[in-house]
Amino acid sequence: LNRGTFYAHYDSIFDLLEEIENQFLAQLLIIFQQYRSKPIKNNTPAIFDCISTFLEENADFYKKLTKANDSNYFLTRLKKLVTEEILQYDELFGEININDKKIYVDFFMSGTIGLYQEWLSGKLDISINQLTKKINELLFKVFA
Repeated sequence: LNRGTFYAHYDSIFDLLEEIENQFLAQLLIIFQQYRSKPIKNNTPAIFDCISTFLEENADFYKKLTKANDSNYFLTRLKKLVTEEILQYDELFGEININDKKIYVDFFMSGTIGLYQEWLSGKLDISINQLTKKINELLFKVFA
Protein backbone atom coordinates (compact mmCIF):
# COMPACT_ATOMS: atom_id res chain seq x y z
CA LEU A 1 0.00 0.00 0.00
CA ASN A 2 1.63 3.20 -1.06
CA ARG A 3 1.17 6.55 0.61
CA GLY A 4 -1.04 7.98 -2.14
CA THR A 5 -3.44 5.07 -1.97
CA PHE A 6 -3.59 5.30 1.83
CA TYR A 7 -4.38 9.02 1.83
CA ALA A 8 -6.98 8.54 -0.89
CA HIS A 9 -8.98 6.55 1.69
CA TYR A 10 -7.91 8.04 5.03
CA ASP A 11 -6.96 11.49 6.27
CA SER A 12 -4.54 10.07 8.84
CA ILE A 13 -3.39 6.90 10.54
CA PHE A 14 -5.87 7.76 13.29
CA ASP A 15 -8.74 7.55 10.81
CA LEU A 16 -7.63 4.03 9.92
CA LEU A 17 -7.37 3.10 13.59
CA GLU A 18 -10.85 4.48 14.26
CA GLU A 19 -12.26 2.47 11.36
CA ILE A 20 -10.67 -0.71 12.72
CA GLU A 21 -12.04 0.05 16.19
CA ASN A 22 -15.50 0.67 14.72
CA GLN A 23 -15.38 -2.67 12.90
CA PHE A 24 -14.41 -4.44 16.14
CA LEU A 25 -17.25 -2.78 18.06
CA ALA A 26 -19.74 -3.56 15.28
CA GLN A 27 -18.74 -7.23 15.34
CA LEU A 28 -19.10 -7.30 19.12
CA LEU A 29 -22.54 -5.72 18.86
CA ILE A 30 -23.57 -8.45 16.40
CA ILE A 31 -22.60 -11.08 18.99
CA PHE A 32 -24.87 -9.44 21.58
CA GLN A 33 -27.71 -8.98 19.10
CA GLN A 34 -27.67 -12.70 18.29
CA TYR A 35 -28.68 -13.38 21.91
CA ARG A 36 -30.85 -10.33 22.64
CA SER A 37 -34.17 -12.18 22.32
CA LYS A 38 -33.03 -15.08 24.51
CA PRO A 39 -32.80 -15.18 28.32
CA ILE A 40 -29.32 -13.93 29.20
CA LYS A 41 -28.86 -16.19 32.22
CA ASN A 42 -29.06 -19.20 29.93
CA ASN A 43 -26.91 -17.66 27.24
CA THR A 44 -24.19 -15.75 29.06
CA PRO A 45 -21.64 -18.55 28.61
CA ALA A 46 -22.44 -18.67 24.90
CA ILE A 47 -22.02 -14.89 24.57
CA PHE A 48 -18.64 -14.93 26.28
CA ASP A 49 -17.60 -18.01 24.30
CA CYS A 50 -18.33 -16.08 21.09
CA ILE A 51 -16.37 -13.08 22.37
CA SER A 52 -13.45 -15.31 23.34
CA THR A 53 -13.38 -17.00 19.95
CA PHE A 54 -13.54 -13.58 18.33
CA LEU A 55 -10.57 -12.37 20.41
CA GLU A 56 -8.57 -15.55 20.00
CA GLU A 57 -8.89 -15.56 16.20
CA ASN A 58 -7.17 -12.18 16.01
CA ALA A 59 -5.26 -12.12 19.31
CA ASP A 60 -2.05 -10.62 17.89
CA PHE A 61 -3.97 -7.74 16.36
CA TYR A 62 -6.01 -7.05 19.51
CA LYS A 63 -2.83 -7.15 21.60
CA LYS A 64 -1.50 -4.31 19.48
CA LEU A 65 -4.81 -2.47 19.55
CA THR A 66 -5.04 -2.50 23.36
CA LYS A 67 -1.40 -1.36 23.65
CA ALA A 68 -1.85 1.57 21.26
CA ASN A 69 -1.33 5.07 22.62
CA ASP A 70 -5.00 5.94 22.24
CA SER A 71 -6.32 2.64 23.58
CA ASN A 72 -8.05 4.36 26.52
CA TYR A 73 -10.49 5.97 24.11
CA PHE A 74 -11.17 2.63 22.44
CA LEU A 75 -11.53 0.80 25.78
CA THR A 76 -13.95 3.48 27.00
CA ARG A 77 -16.05 3.02 23.86
CA LEU A 78 -15.89 -0.77 24.30
CA LYS A 79 -17.00 -0.58 27.91
CA LYS A 80 -19.85 1.82 27.05
CA LEU A 81 -21.15 -0.42 24.26
CA VAL A 82 -21.09 -3.61 26.33
CA THR A 83 -22.52 -1.85 29.39
CA GLU A 84 -25.46 -0.55 27.33
CA GLU A 85 -26.08 -4.03 25.97
CA ILE A 86 -26.01 -5.71 29.38
CA LEU A 87 -28.28 -3.08 30.95
CA GLN A 88 -31.01 -4.13 28.51
CA TYR A 89 -31.33 -7.49 30.26
CA ASP A 90 -33.67 -6.68 33.17
CA GLU A 91 -33.89 -10.34 34.21
CA LEU A 92 -30.22 -10.23 35.15
CA PHE A 93 -30.80 -7.73 37.93
CA GLY A 94 -34.07 -8.51 39.62
CA GLU A 95 -35.74 -5.63 41.42
CA ILE A 96 -32.88 -3.14 41.83
CA ASN A 97 -32.90 0.48 40.72
CA ILE A 98 -31.17 1.71 37.57
CA ASN A 99 -28.32 3.41 39.45
CA ASP A 100 -27.41 0.16 41.22
CA LYS A 101 -27.64 -1.71 37.90
CA LYS A 102 -25.19 0.75 36.36
CA ILE A 103 -22.79 0.37 39.29
CA TYR A 104 -22.88 -3.45 39.09
CA VAL A 105 -22.41 -3.52 35.34
CA ASP A 106 -19.69 -0.85 35.41
CA PHE A 107 -17.81 -2.81 38.09
CA PHE A 108 -18.16 -6.08 36.22
CA MET A 109 -17.22 -4.63 32.83
CA SER A 110 -14.15 -2.84 34.18
CA GLY A 111 -12.95 -6.12 35.65
CA THR A 112 -13.81 -8.16 32.58
CA ILE A 113 -12.07 -5.80 30.17
CA GLY A 114 -9.10 -5.68 32.52
CA LEU A 115 -8.88 -9.47 32.60
CA TYR A 116 -8.99 -9.73 28.81
CA GLN A 117 -6.30 -7.03 28.60
CA GLU A 118 -4.15 -9.02 31.02
CA TRP A 119 -4.65 -12.15 28.91
CA LEU A 120 -3.84 -10.30 25.69
CA SER A 121 -0.65 -8.91 27.24
CA GLY A 122 0.43 -12.40 28.33
CA LYS A 123 0.18 -11.65 32.05
CA LEU A 124 -2.32 -14.46 32.70
CA ASP A 125 -0.99 -17.97 32.29
CA ILE A 126 -4.30 -19.55 31.30
CA SER A 127 -6.08 -20.20 28.03
CA ILE A 128 -8.76 -17.81 26.85
CA ASN A 129 -11.29 -20.60 27.36
CA GLN A 130 -10.25 -20.93 31.01
CA LEU A 131 -10.46 -17.17 31.43
CA THR A 132 -13.91 -17.11 29.88
CA LYS A 133 -15.07 -19.86 32.23
CA LYS A 134 -13.82 -17.84 35.22
CA ILE A 135 -15.54 -14.69 33.95
CA ASN A 136 -18.81 -16.60 33.60
CA GLU A 137 -18.45 -17.96 37.15
CA LEU A 138 -17.88 -14.43 38.46
CA LEU A 139 -20.82 -13.10 36.48
CA PHE A 140 -23.17 -15.58 38.09
CA LYS A 141 -21.80 -14.79 41.55
CA VAL A 142 -22.22 -11.04 41.04
CA PHE A 143 -25.65 -11.16 39.42
CA ALA A 144 -27.10 -14.26 41.10
